[in-house]
Amino acid sequence: MCCKTLKYLQFSLVLIALFSLHACQKLEFTPDPFLGETSVVVDEKTGQVWASSFLDDFDPVLASGELEIIEHGHVWGREFDPVIPEQSLRNPFNDFNDLGPVAKEIAVDTFQFRSRVLRLMGNTGYYVRPYIKLSNGGITYGKSVPFTTNFESYVDMVFVEGGYRVLGDSLEFGDDFDERPAKRIFLDDFVISRYEVSRAFYDAVMNTNRSEDCPLCPVTSISWIEAKLFVRELTKRFRGERVFDLPTEAQWEYAARGGQKEPQRYVFSGSENIEEVGWHLGNSGPLGFATIREIGLLKANDLGIHDMTGNAIEWCEDWWGREYYKKHRRERNPLNGGIGFGTKSKNTFTFENGGIIRYFDPEVTLQVLEEIGFTSTDANRFFYLDGEVRIVPVNTTVEFYPKVCRSCSFEEPNDFNRFCRTSNRSPRHEINVQDYRIGIRFVEILE
Repeated sequence: MCCKTLKYLQFSLVLIALFSLHACQKLEFTPDPFLGETSVVVDEKTGQVWASSFLDDFDPVLASGELEIIEHGHVWGREFDPVIPEQSLRNPFNDFNDLGPVAKEIAVDTFQFRSRVLRLMGNTGYYVRPYIKLSNGGITYGKSVPFTTNFESYVDMVFVEGGYRVLGDSLEFGDDFDERPAKRIFLDDFVISRYEVSRAFYDAVMNTNRSEDCPLCPVTSISWIEAKLFVRELTKRFRGERVFDLPTEAQWEYAARGGQKEPQRYVFSGSENIEEVGWHLGNSGPLGFATIREIGLLKANDLGIHDMTGNAIEWCEDWWGREYYKKHRRERNPLNGGIGFGTKSKNTFTFENGGIIRYFDPEVTLQVLEEIGFTSTDANRFFYLDGEVRIVPVNTTVEFYPKVCRSCSFEEPNDFNRFCRTSNRSPRHEINVQDYRIGIRFVEILE
């Protein structure tokens, strides 16, 4: 009996040993397909976020020797375990076109790879996940790594996919003929700020002090010249790695209409109901006391952009021209870069009761104008540059060539056919006047 028991135990031990050996052999060839850890570096000064991973962490997937890696990179998203969007054909590494193009490059050696994004939102949680595409068409993902942005003065941008769109007054039927005829134009991809520039953000970039009363209100009383100085200084703050400018008029309206994401042509930016998307005379303050409001409080449009109806009027890069829509022939990335569009661009305004116009520093104005091709003679002929404050006598007619402003202000009336329509073009402002209703939105120049 004891011998039989001993033989049974010996046989059992042999079976256990063989099973264990088999299990070890299986573990040797089928481990977790991703053994490493992706590292994330957030640069709070430039808004760049880098992710680094190692290709050899995917070696177990390639253990058979029959498969090869044909592509590698990272997927970024706001939900756990993001995957490459199947329908994003133009750029498969976008997070629903919200992150914009993702730059990939080899770093350190051929086994480490990095990816970076530029346009994540501040104070927001994200996930990044490495992946490889295999020669058999399969995709293998690595571990999803969480991180949080915490930028002190982060530039919150929205990637806008380009394409064809009809711009101008085709359905709203306003009474401004400078919006007609509506034109079908094509725009390349671009990136635009999600919000109007706040006073706190302007102070952080320009080292000014405009934000004491309302840090998150749009900065206003900014001339076109000051707006250009702002985007120039913002570019310097990013050490030239990102380049910013004012939006062209076409970019502004294309973004306000939701780009390719908004099939319906709303009267206002993102809605037929101005109360949903825009601050105006009827809702920005108590009755008879309109006031500017903080950015981003109302509903965004289909691209996730706020306040493109109401709150602050916004400078564009283009010169205004009464017949520009009628005469221009450029359908791809249109820009009215000349001084108006012929003599009909000249605008006049008569001060029947007199008044005061506040101007930006004329010396700085002249300096910037000369950099964009003006002579001092031109500048003095087109614009009044005789001081920061001009006293305007009764019945004085002011003559100037304006830049285009888009949107309407917090004190415009709530009307369906006039100022707050997305098509409306404002020709009332010369480039060095400081108007308490005018603020800034900006674009990033893509390579």
